[in-house]
Amino acid sequence: MRFASLIVGLETFIASRGGTQVRFKKGYLNVINEAKRRCKLGELVPLAVETSGHGAFAENNFSDDGTFTALLAASVVGEGQQAACLKGFEDAGYEEELRMEVRLGEEQSEEL
Repeated sequence: MRFASLIVGLETFIASRGGTQVRFKKGYLNVINEAKRRCKLGELVPLAVETSGHGAFAENNFSDDGTFTALLAASVVGEGQQAACLKGFEDAGYEEELRMEVRLGEEQSEEL
């Protein structure tokens, strides 16, 4: 449930800045290839992000490069713009997290 709320919040956040969120089939390479395809068609696609967190910026030739993303984020934080970047983004709210304890039977625990 939390993920669905986050997606709606993210879509609203992007739209409030004039952008469009496009959902595509899973897999970071699929998402990156779709971004490249849309660019070739003349669409403005500055960023491709897969739900696992893989992100690729057009300015870095859509390379799945976590270091580039981290440095870009650090530069924004370093300039004191972090609050401005997130202005208007509403947290989806707290969702209760459920955890279950897994217990192994006597035979299985001896094998471990």
